Amino acid sequence: MAALRWRGIFLFLGRSVSLKQGLLMVVLAALLPITVTSVLQSISNWRSMQDAAMATLGANAKAVAERERDAFLVSNRLLMVGSANPDIRNMTDRCDVVLKTGFRGHDPVINFVRTDSSGRARCSILPFRDGLSFVGEPWWEDTKTTRVVTVSQPTFGTVSRKPIIISAVAVLDDKGEFDGTFSAGLDISKLARSISDAPEARTGVVAILSRSGDLVASDTDSLPFAVPPGLSAGRSGVIRTAKGEKWVYQTVALSGKELYVLYAEPRARIMSAALTQFRASIIMPLVTILLTLCAIWFGTNRLVIRWLTKLRQLSEEFTQGDFSGNRAAFASAPRELRRLSDDLHAMAEVIDSRTAELTAALDTKTKLTREVHHRVKNNLQIVTSLLTMQASRMTDDAAQTALKQSRARIVALALIHRLSYEQENDSAEPSVTVEVLMGELCKQLRYAHRENQSVDLSFRADDYSLPVDSAVPLALFIVEAVTNCFRHAFQANAPGKIEMTFALVGEKAILSIEDNGEGYDVTQSLGRDMGTQLMQGFASQLNGNVTFISDRNMGSSTTLHFPVTAAQ
Repeated sequence: MAALRWRGIFLFLGRSVSLKQGLLMVVLAALLPITVTSVLQSISNWRSMQDAAMATLGANAKAVAERERDAFLVSNRLLMVGSANPDIRNMTDRCDVVLKTGFRGHDPVINFVRTDSSGRARCSILPFRDGLSFVGEPWWEDTKTTRVVTVSQPTFGTVSRKPIIISAVAVLDDKGEFDGTFSAGLDISKLARSISDAPEARTGVVAILSRSGDLVASDTDSLPFAVPPGLSAGRSGVIRTAKGEKWVYQTVALSGKELYVLYAEPRARIMSAALTQFRASIIMPLVTILLTLCAIWFGTNRLVIRWLTKLRQLSEEFTQGDFSGNRAAFASAPRELRRLSDDLHAMAEVIDSRTAELTAALDTKTKLTREVHHRVKNNLQIVTSLLTMQASRMTDDAAQTALKQSRARIVALALIHRLSYEQENDSAEPSVTVEVLMGELCKQLRYAHRENQSVDLSFRADDYSLPVDSAVPLALFIVEAVTNCFRHAFQANAPGKIEMTFALVGEKAILSIEDNGEGYDVTQSLGRDMGTQLMQGFASQLNGNVTFISDRNMGSSTTLHFPVTAAQ
């Protein structure tokens, strides 16, 4: 068992916990068996003392109930005898005389009343007014519907003019039909005096309660606590007074399920010794654990935690690039932590040296990359200038157009090179934003065809970045398609519109170039026109396909479909 406990502790310490938490858990694990044993023993003793106290309470309550139950037993026997008496049963003229001579003097019963089936009083020990009816009284209605002796809630006697409890039985005729009631009134004040004289009243509170918790009789004018509702025989528990004092109580049935005897004593009186012993047995182990934990907390803070905090601050400084360190701050640290500090400082020195070397190498690479970029840019500008000069000297229109077209392609390549350099990021492969690329191409193409000022060139593009390897064929495709629109779709100085659209649809990218100029015969141009062949080649490089649609009245449309994954 001990091995399993320590294994569980070590498994717990394997989780992400602090050093202080780990040490505290170890100490708790060591003290836990003793503490648990002590607490369990205290709880067992406490329960034994509680059981003994409740047994004493129950015995006192039963003793009171046995004495007070005699009055109810006598009244029940008299009810049985009276309901069988011919004069009382038949409500003859001798009914009053029989009641006064044979049923008087049985304390605490102060009166017997016979009612007929309509609820009217017919005879009684005590005088009553003519026409007195008990119809609607809860006790009479309950007795009418049952065939056993009923006991009422405390009430004020209509005949006796005193607080009483009514015990009643239904009287049946020869046919077994309801023929009225025969009831006995028990004087509550006499029940109270009987309870007050009980020896149990000297050590606690004795009370007779109804099932709903109403006070019937007690040895005091008022109970010091509120009676719990829904009483039942054998119920016990703790009640708190308005001042916060706790009382322990026990209930015993007095008469059926209607009346109960409650006996209660202050909890502090009967449980004081047990409570003191229980508190001491609980508090002492807890105080021991608390003092031990405080000692560990203070010791770990002084010997470990504050030095670990400084080491963490030192590592944060190293992480932020400050490798200066502070060896002197760890001069008074424990030997193990001081050695760890020395290792961290040595490591920082090595990192600082290597960082300086890498920074120098990176600066050299950056300068070399910048130089290569400028040289490539200058070379492309020279080629472009040469093509421009050569085209200006050509007299053959076809040759001049071919040179201008070549110049446009080289300018597009230069644009890709410039954008990839300007948009350089941390990714391994340079990329170009499609929106920026199309915007720059629009500027260049407008300038290249500035003689057609009446033709409007516009574009729309979704947010997407292409690798340079895919951006090159895409840019050349746009140049070829837009150039074809400028050359073939519009007459000289004729107004027109060219729209470029780049959209992402699922896993595909769609580039559409449309004009509203003159259409052409698509079947004749396919495979013959060089621009068409180039566009098909550029589409193949993107793993896509191109479609051409043209109408003499509606204009032309060139659409490129290619997969996004292939472009990435």
